[in-house]
Amino acid sequence: MTITSIKGQADDSNENKTLAPFIRRSCSLLKKPNTYSAQVSVGHWQLRDLIRHSCDRRHPNEILYTHENTIRSTNKTNNKVTQIHNFDFHPRCFNVADSNIISGGVVSSLAISSHTFTPNLMEDRGFQSQDSPKGLLGLYNRETDESLTVKLGSFINNHVSISKTPTGSYQSYVCNNDMHLYSTAIRNTSISLTGSLNLNFPLNHSALSEDSKTLIVVGDSQNIYLLHPEQDTQSSRLARDNVIETNCDSGFSTSFDSSGVHFATCFQDGSCLIYDLRNYSNGPLHKISSTRKNTSNGAFRCVKYSQGTDDLLFISEHIGRVHMVDTRDFTNHQVIMLPVNTIQSKHPGAYHSNVAVDPESNIFKPAVLTFDEVVGFEDSSRNPGVSPLDMSDDGPFGFAYLNSFSHQSHSRNTSNFNVLSSLTSTIEEDEYEDENSGGYGDVFSNDLEDTQQLLEQLKATASRKNSMKSRRESSIHKKNQSLSSVESGANLMSNNNGEHLTHARTNSFGSEYDYADNEISGIDWYEDTTGSHLIVGCDNGLIDWTIDSWSRRSFPSYQIL
Repeated sequence: MTITSIKGQADDSNENKTLAPFIRRSCSLLKKPNTYSAQVSVGHWQLRDLIRHSCDRRHPNEILYTHENTIRSTNKTNNKVTQIHNFDFHPRCFNVADSNIISGGVVSSLAISSHTFTPNLMEDRGFQSQDSPKGLLGLYNRETDESLTVKLGSFINNHVSISKTPTGSYQSYVCNNDMHLYSTAIRNTSISLTGSLNLNFPLNHSALSEDSKTLIVVGDSQNIYLLHPEQDTQSSRLARDNVIETNCDSGFSTSFDSSGVHFATCFQDGSCLIYDLRNYSNGPLHKISSTRKNTSNGAFRCVKYSQGTDDLLFISEHIGRVHMVDTRDFTNHQVIMLPVNTIQSKHPGAYHSNVAVDPESNIFKPAVLTFDEVVGFEDSSRNPGVSPLDMSDDGPFGFAYLNSFSHQSHSRNTSNFNVLSSLTSTIEEDEYEDENSGGYGDVFSNDLEDTQQLLEQLKATASRKNSMKSRRESSIHKKNQSLSSVESGANLMSNNNGEHLTHARTNSFGSEYDYADNEISGIDWYEDTTGSHLIVGCDNGLIDWTIDSWSRRSFPSYQIL
């Protein structure tokens, strides 16, 4: 983990660090997270911001997500799954505001004829483009049950936002792979294009400040762009002071904190930078690193600030891990290690989570470690005898990431690809169920003794994983010549004797300690009458933790209940 220097610059040095002994901390995950059935489709393997809590006052207990061409919801009170709307395209992204659901996608090669007469917003504005529009934008209003699909953008729409304006209408910013940011106005169930801006790189994500004065835009570029929509919504030029230059690779998500003063941007090389809008020219306030930096599994995909008084930052890695960072004390940094995904299903063209999970199963046992502990075990597995905190960026378990992110162009025009699908998944159709039992019991253990035993188990497996390196690399190469790299981790689901508890399938790595196959489809923060919550969407469904906001208001540490 990087530590902020006295001057406020992010210090990426790992010198003079030693592995601190584990001590009991109040800022930890406790027992009884709620888990819900969900079958989440990931339309594009890099776009993983697909979980939203409902903000419709008529449906306060729902969690929304994508499933093939539809938006579905799972009711937290009874675990009932409901199809909300069936779009005439496969949503690659979506967002919500009140009763409105907006979604972005692209015309697939198999559905060109079905969109022949879809309205083209770019024609209405006289927008000149050498390419025929392939981007799709869909709008659905749950209150009126009205919907509309229009064409917008030459290629895939990677992100859509929606927010309410002072006049009562809504505005949306659309990030397209054609390098344009599109501004639209939404009134009732009509969409009009109000402006566009060419930023000269494919756009992946945007975030609007609470006062609507600052818009952060990131994409397939090292740079972060700051725009001011109210000052100049139509300009095609950017002043130099609107650009923040970084050494990172391809931004995929950005978020404002509750004050609107600080924002965070995460990149697929495993870097997350935090800035203060008032003096961003001085560099980031802090830099957060992935536990598997510069690897496909450790790529940062989604970043979300909590709102209110919690002062927390959540960042998801591509597979298996979610970071929790206390923004009052950046050294207070923990990592949720998600459980192994023991059942996977594949549908053509999309990746799905499980439709239901046995409430008594042991597979839902996330583990929580400090950032330094996770990185220490990663490094120990690569280099036995080397200090666990002597980090290197060559991959999590000695697997070099052969195709460096910084030397590739990751276009959202390519077909869907899942990092581990060709190795570990089986093709099968899951039956859709409207209702499934929910409510998991005690799945966490926060006792000091149990945690120490867990750490000892991880230490014991480090040398074993290193000795199996050559055999795993050979197996992976034979299974899939096109897969650039695969990272595996430690299976934390063990009993007190170090015996493996639950692993329903033998995977292609030949290792019982594979802990790197539970893909994350999105994260979200929300607040209801019971408090504030973190939701994680993954292959096993939805996991919902309650944050102890009272302690956050009273004490400097945080808890999740």
